[in-house]
Amino acid sequence: MFEVLKNKIFQTRNGAKKYKESDVTSKSKYHFVYNSSVSKGLVTLLDDIWPEIKKNIPFAKLIVIGGYYNFADGVLDEQGELYNNILKNKNYILNGVIFTDIITPYKVAEHLKHARFMLYPSVFPETFGISSLESLLYKTPIITCRFGALEETALEKACYLLDYPIEPNNLYPNINKESQVKAFIDLVMKAYNDEYLYKQKQEYCSIIEDVYGWDTIALQWKQHLFHKLGYFLSKEEYQKVTKINNDVSRIFS
Repeated sequence: MFEVLKNKIFQTRNGAKKYKESDVTSKSKYHFVYNSSVSKGLVTLLDDIWPEIKKNIPFAKLIVIGGYYNFADGVLDEQGELYNNILKNKNYILNGVIFTDIITPYKVAEHLKHARFMLYPSVFPETFGISSLESLLYKTPIITCRFGALEETALEKACYLLDYPIEPNNLYPNINKESQVKAFIDLVMKAYNDEYLYKQKQEYCSIIEDVYGWDTIALQWKQHLFHKLGYFLSKEEYQKVTKINNDVSRIFS
């Protein structure tokens, strides 16, 4: 029971490294990205959502960032087989989908810098996802679901959120996938066509500037460990980490 355990839990978060400066003028109107594991909504995006977006925005392209790491024994697990099957389907390529496979963080930053939106029809109760943080870092609003920690990390004022996951799962077994898919497509088109709201959300992404770095997380860890060991931070570090704690709480609720 969480109520029993919570005073024994230290809740931390993920951070990111900025490889390129965000530049809103470099973004392409037709550039969409998906930057997460294959099992976190990619299949529904490729099969049900993207074809309809492509019909409405003929010049649109979807960059699927990432791939699959092979294990030492060479045997693919379920995710590996799923990703391989996706790559074999030539219809995705014909429909404007580009698969990057495994690329460096610098190249990921390049794609996010130029993308207009990150599409993330979530089927997984995400934790503090680095891909969400990276998307905000490069002022690329996320179109996603209020599910798991995405409800907190995909900031309401910077992103576009649909209630509940995109398809049924063991937490929400009664989800109507067809209606969720339609609502997600409608949300994408509304976001795409409302330039004024898009620019507002894009600018709000800057709110994470002071807290996204791993250095801020390290200082929070240091404060926690010092507290447990009965040590004291310097006045300067205490003031700095107090501001970080307050900012994180305010920004991510």
